[in-house]
Amino acid sequence: MPFYPILSAPGCLGVTTLSNFSPNNWEFRDESPRFINLTWSENNTWCSEVVGQLRYGEMRSISMSDVYAKVRVGSLPLLSLDNEPRPLRSATLENAPSVTNTPEWRATLGIESTDGFTSYQGEIAPFPAQASLLSFFPFMQYGAMLENFLLFLNVEKSAEDRYSMMEIYIADKPDQLVKSFTIKNNQLNVIPLDDLNIPQEALPVVVCRNMSGIPLYFTKSADGKYMSLEHTHPPASSVIHGQRWEAQKWLKSAWFSEFGQKKV
Repeated sequence: MPFYPILSAPGCLGVTTLSNFSPNNWEFRDESPRFINLTWSENNTWCSEVVGQLRYGEMRSISMSDVYAKVRVGSLPLLSLDNEPRPLRSATLENAPSVTNTPEWRATLGIESTDGFTSYQGEIAPFPAQASLLSFFPFMQYGAMLENFLLFLNVEKSAEDRYSMMEIYIADKPDQLVKSFTIKNNQLNVIPLDDLNIPQEALPVVVCRNMSGIPLYFTKSADGKYMSLEHTHPPASSVIHGQRWEAQKWLKSAWFSEFGQKKV
C-alpha cells in the first residue's frame, strides 16, 4: 500500500484521515486490522514507529500536532497502513503490497486553520531518484487578501539528502525564467507564489529536470477562513491509447527543450 503524507502550509496544520476499508467493491476484500505506521527520514535513515491500529471499517485522523514531537523538523511525516510494524530503522523505503489498483487505496489529505479546512483524496509512493517534473498550473487566484503557495511533495526510496533546482516559466514565454528555487527530497517544499508577479492571464509552468513529486497548489485568505487545494496530473494522464509513459517522455522532452532556451 502507498504512503499518506501529513501536509503543512503557512499558518495552517495538516491532518490526514486514514480509512481501513476498500475504495471499491470489485477487488479483493481484506478485513484485517492494520497497524498505523509513522515514517520519516532522519540522518540518512528511514525511521518508523507504530502510532496505533485500525480495525476494518474504521477511520482515524492524525494531525501534524500529533506527530510533531516524533518527527525531525523539516522531514515529511508519512503514514501507512500495514499488516505488521515497519522496521524501526531502514536504509530504503519500501511500499507494502497494494491491496487495490483501481483506484489506489487513498486517504483524505487535509490542511486546516482555526476557521477553515480543505482536502483531497490522495497518496504518494517513492519516486525514482532521477525522474523529472512538468506541471502546468492554472490555479493562481488573485485578490488583495489571497495568498498562493506551491507545496511540492517528494518521497524517494533513499533517505539520503538530495537537492535539485525547480524553475517556473510562463508557457508562451519559455525563454524567460520567472524564478528558480532549490528543493529537497523527502520533504514538503513550500514555495510562495505571490511575489513572482505572474500575470492573471498567464499559464505558469513548473519544471524540475532531475526530481519528481506531487505539486499541490494551495490558496488561502489572509484570515484563514477560506482555502483551496488543487493538484495537476502527470502528462501521461492525458494519453488514452498506446504507450502512455513513452508519450509522457516525449512531451516532457519537447517542453524541456524549449524552457530556458534564449530566442535569437
